Amino acid sequence: MDPDDHVEWLLLEDIKFRVTLKQKRLESGLTLEGLARAAGPLRLPFEMVEDLSADPPLSLIRRYAAAVGVHYLHRVAIMDPPPDNDAVIPDIQVTVTKDGNQ
Repeated sequence: MDPDDHVEWLLLEDIKFRVTLKQKRLESGLTLEGLARAAGPLRLPFEMVEDLSADPPLSLIRRYAAAVGVHYLHRVAIMDPPPDNDAVIPDIQVTVTKDGNQ
């Protein structure tokens, strides 16, 4: 896959994943405020996860996922053949459970 096409694909996959997380939040009946309370004492900017023009850090996405009951797994794999810049490409896997376990 052309590196530019792969970058575009990754961006679309990130958006689909974040939309899925928001759908899980809405299905659970949580508001953003309720989500923040469920996540603990830190006042995290969870609205960044739902703002598709933002680029939230992975740690925030993982905390959001945990708060809505989604177990997030992240795997890094080397592309074959790798792009010219030798980048590693993430392979995102999501497992949804009620108790947070696999």
